[in-house]
Amino acid sequence: MALDRFDPPGFLDDLDKNGRRLWSDWVSSQIDQASNVTDKDSGLANYGPRPQFFNPLRVALADDVKEQDVIWTAFPRIVKLQSPGDLQRWKKADASRDRQDEYCEWSVTRDPATGKITRVTFTTEGPEYWRFLAEADPEKVLVLYKQHVSVAVQRGDLFMGGRYEPRNKWNANTSDGAMHLVQANNTLSAEIELAAAATIVRQSQGRTLTGEQELIWCGRYGQPERNSDPHIGSAVNGLARLGASVTLV
Repeated sequence: MALDRFDPPGFLDDLDKNGRRLWSDWVSSQIDQASNVTDKDSGLANYGPRPQFFNPLRVALADDVKEQDVIWTAFPRIVKLQSPGDLQRWKKADASRDRQDEYCEWSVTRDPATGKITRVTFTTEGPEYWRFLAEADPEKVLVLYKQHVSVAVQRGDLFMGGRYEPRNKWNANTSDGAMHLVQANNTLSAEIELAAAATIVRQSQGRTLTGEQELIWCGRYGQPERNSDPHIGSAVNGLARLGASVTLV
């Protein structure tokens, strides 16, 4: 049978029943949008259609359904490629959240007297959920920031002109906290689109493409220099080549 809803990230219970329904509706709409992309929609040749990607709220899961986790190295590969050694790459990655582009970002707390690291906060949570929560329950957002980032957080730090600012003073750099992802490419929408685009089985000169790099260069569904995008795309494409239909749950 088909699923009845998409749960919030990590099965969080911040939203009430109506809020959880609206969140599920939004995720469902993103999956519908990604599954129905055509060449004309994307402006890219051979970017659709995507018949092997489906919405599990609309199509029942098969009896033999299987789940597969996709794991990759979260340290930015682009930074590593551009650095002559470990010290340089650590400094570059720690200098800006905009360099942390593997769907994982972090903030480092140091002892002000010694400079030694006392805490590292990692986040993999997309910004969409926080925008959604901020519209539904602004006070809850403030409470969570105070709980997870700093008791010094004020409502005015998070909301500008009444609207939630994802890249606020407590979630913008690598030293003052990390509540959720803010790097431009680190979004749930991007992850859904990547998975959908990778379900297209691709051929070149009569040969089916199977390598991570040749697939992403051909499919153009992400950044080839990352750890994440090529590997995620390859894992999904491997399932598609087996003839499997693919979705996200």
